[in-house]
Amino acid sequence: MPKTSTLYCNSTVNGIAFGTTTYANMVGYRANNATEAATQLKVYDTLTGRNLYVRVPTNSVNAATTIRTRVNGVDGNLSVSVPASTTGTFEDTTNTDSLVSGNNYNYQIVTGGGAGTIFPNTKSVQLEHADTLTTYLACAGSRATAAGSTRNFVVVGRNIDVAAVASSQYRIRFSATWSRIRIYVSANATTAASTFRSFKNGVNGAQSVSIGAGLTGEFEDTTNSDTLVATDLINYRLAVGAGGALTHTLMQSRITTTSTDTMVGFAGDGNNVNWNSTGFMAYGGGMESFATETSVQALVRTTPQTVRNLFVYVVANARLNASTIESRKNSAPGNLSVSIPTLATGIFEDTTNSDSLALTDTSNFRVILGAGVEDLEPSIVAVSLDVGVGGFIIPGFMTEGPAPRVRSQGNIVQSPQNA
Repeated sequence: MPKTSTLYCNSTVNGIAFGTTTYANMVGYRANNATEAATQLKVYDTLTGRNLYVRVPTNSVNAATTIRTRVNGVDGNLSVSVPASTTGTFEDTTNTDSLVSGNNYNYQIVTGGGAGTIFPNTKSVQLEHADTLTTYLACAGSRATAAGSTRNFVVVGRNIDVAAVASSQYRIRFSATWSRIRIYVSANATTAASTFRSFKNGVNGAQSVSIGAGLTGEFEDTTNSDTLVATDLINYRLAVGAGGALTHTLMQSRITTTSTDTMVGFAGDGNNVNWNSTGFMAYGGGMESFATETSVQALVRTTPQTVRNLFVYVVANARLNASTIESRKNSAPGNLSVSIPTLATGIFEDTTNSDSLALTDTSNFRVILGAGVEDLEPSIVAVSLDVGVGGFIIPGFMTEGPAPRVRSQGNIVQSPQNA
């Protein structure tokens, strides 16, 4: 029986102007880029992509916008057309993409017209696997990491580098194989080699690639892998050589499992922001928040699903009142939640409760803060998702760096959602 995972991509702030052709990654923070290669996810399995889903809360472009998949730099079969100035949800439930090992997979967004901006906040595609459940992990966005520095990155979310290992580590809750770490380098001013590697439980993992001085393009470990068991902590690490900065746009890897089928949800960014209101957040992308929940909801297209192990890492906390981060199901509180006491930092995890999701259910996160304007700085919010026989990792919320903020998005007017 086929096993299905989901690629989630999200950003609530990266609007796309009229008359533009741009490209975006399939997993993690949606980082628009004019260079297609900088956004491409490489797949390593025989897969079928289906059910392209796009949620557009804001759209002032005065002509149609097309959002489609791309395979190896040419148009894929999945696409949706968003009419001029129209908001809501758009889905291709008819067509499929046939993918084989070595294919590059990404989105293309083409806007028409002569005025306006569109915000395609949430995008997802289901990947159908023959026998081994595969979850693709990626952090995206252009980032120049300084010469001579060693920095840590989350495995899914926004491409922000941090010095502290703990704030970038995700705790795995199932046994799996972690492999195929890959980095895309768009500019390189180094005069000595750099190293990109897997990092496991605070030490070097088995995977690594060397990036020669001044070299650009993709670099990948095709040989080594890390064996993961429940409670292992994982992240990416980049040690940049001397000289100048190394600029990268995508870090990716994959997790495979046959004994269980679990997917994990992440997102993240590193902005210094004051979390002082309730906000809703999507699977995939940055730690951005919308005041309107329908703007960030993911649609379930694979059943049965069980959401479990809500995991939160808090870097810093100046809040004088307790905070709560919870799962959401169909615009109501889910069963998963963590309470973060006043001034508390570190790991918070709900290992007891779970949410059962059915076909067409919606799911997302909510942050609830009490009175006050003090900073709460979570660096990871994530869940595990069991699908059918086992589970896989949902790209949901992950971040690294200083305080992410819940934004009210007051400059964006929410329009009624299309059915």
